[in-house]
Parts: sequence; structure tokens; C-alpha cells
Amino acid sequence: MFGKRKQPVGLPHVIVSQRDVEKHLFSAVAQFVETMLESADFIPTEIPQAALQAHACERYLGQVDNGGHSQFVRNSFDGLPVVVANVRAGLSAMSAERHLAVANGLLAWTIANPDEIAKQTGFAGGRAAGLNDLDVQFRAAEKLQPMDSAAARWIARWPQLRVVPDSDYVDEMERAKSSNPLRTQRRSWRSVAALIRKLNDRKAVAEGLRCTDTGDGSHKVDATISHAHDNLVAVGLDLLLRRLGADPGVAAVIPLGVEQRPAGPVLTMALMYDPMGIAIAVSDAQILLIVRDDKVLARANMDEIASHAHEVERGRV
Repeated sequence: MFGKRKQPVGLPHVIVSQRDVEKHLFSAVAQFVETMLESADFIPTEIPQAALQAHACERYLGQVDNGGHSQFVRNSFDGLPVVVANVRAGLSAMSAERHLAVANGLLAWTIANPDEIAKQTGFAGGRAAGLNDLDVQFRAAEKLQPMDSAAARWIARWPQLRVVPDSDYVDEMERAKSSNPLRTQRRSWRSVAALIRKLNDRKAVAEGLRCTDTGDGSHKVDATISHAHDNLVAVGLDLLLRRLGADPGVAAVIPLGVEQRPAGPVLTMALMYDPMGIAIAVSDAQILLIVRDDKVLARANMDEIASHAHEVERGRV
């Protein structure tokens, strides 16, 4: 939309502390991956492939131990094919042949039972018999060759593994997180996407307008959604909420109405983003304001909002 986006080159190392090498190497690598994905906004292709595979295997081990393959399938539902592929690759790399045989059985079960995948819960009444059989095989594999030990031996051979003194670990992790040049833009992209979903939710919009999404009410809903889209309201709210030090991703926004004025339509919204209570956001074709108790807390004109839209687009994933 706004031209070619420059992407991060990716993380060159997997950072663990000396203490973790001695005691918790497998889980430390999994935690590193989790942190880089969730807190640093890297995407999977920017993380060393072996680390992604180890992360998937550690997740597999923990969830099967806790609630069996049924729980693992349930919690991996949206990304199950990719997760299972990473698990199988990781188990092969660490030479955990018995566990790999079980994971191959899981893959075969998913192919043979596609309609059963969404029914899994990990609890009684939501556990497929075939997955229960895999649980028995998994426990036998763990008894003969614990995955944690096999993983630790594999990880210790990685050329990309970087072991740092315990005293330096926190600082090194912060450097790794801040090395993502698109961290801020990706956070904005996700929060803008969340705000767009809220502003496009016809049922929620109708409730805010105190009308139904039928007849004349439908026209009001259409006008509200169109105004929010045409005037980049979600982008503007992201910009202003960040200026106020708030997290746009968790903000609640409810359109209250579109008023036709001589200069054009004006959209009024209820906005909740902090413990201080409800604020009001007001949007027209020129400006977006956040107001509370008749005091303007933040404002942006359309040039500023359009500029922020360019930055947000850079964070598209």
C-alpha cells in the first residue's frame, strides 16, 4: 500500500544464561523464543529455525504431560500443522526417535480425523481414544529417554547459542528485544487492527447507537463504519492513545453517533483506556480529539494521522 517495507534481518543468536545452561537449557530456549515473539514482536521467520523447533517441542512436552495430546491439539488448533511440523523436525534433530514416532502418529491422526480436531478439550468427554493411545506411548518414550535431556544435548551443539553470564542476562535480553527495527510499528499494526475490528463490529456499533442493524438503523450503522474507515479513526486513536501512554490494543471504543454538521459529519465515541473512567473521542474530516470533563487530552490533525498510517503500514505482518 505504501511501498516496499524494510524487514529485520532476524536474530543471529539464541541467548541463555550460564545458570540455564547448567540446569534448564531446554526451557530457557523456549522462553527466549516466547519473549522474542510476544515482547519484541519478531515474527517466526526472523528467529533461528532450530530455536522455533525447540520451542514447539518444549510446548509439546509440557502440554502432553499436563493434559495429553488432546490438550495439545486444542491449544495448538489454529496453527496445528505448523506446530506439528516443527515438533517433528525438532525431535528428529535431537535424535528422540521414540518421541518422533509418537509425533508421527499424531500427524497421522490429524490427517485421518480432521473433523475431530476442533472437538478436543483435554478433559473427559473431549478426548479422542486415538490421542489417549498416543499419551500412553509418549509416557513410555519419556521413561526410556526424557525429551529434556535429548533437547539439552542438541541445543548445546548449536552454533547460534550464546551463553552469557547470569549478571548480564537481563541486559542482553533487552538488547535483543530492542534490535527489532519494526517493533513499534508492529505493535501499532496489531492495535490498529484490533480497533478496526471493534469499529466494524455491526452489532456493537448498533448497540452504541441505540438502534438495530435493520431498516433506518442499518443506515446509521453504515454511516458510522464508513466515517471511521474514511477518516482513519482507528489509526488516529492508536496515535493519540500512545501519546497518552495508554495501550491501544486493550482500549474499548463504542461509537455513539454521527452528527451531520455544515462542515461535514462528526463521529462521537465513548473511549475507555485507563482507570480514570470514560473519555470521549470526536472525529471529523479534519481532526481527532480525546476529551474528558471538557478538557482536551490529545488531538491530531489528518496530516499527523496519515503520517502515522504510513508507519503503521510498515509493521504489517
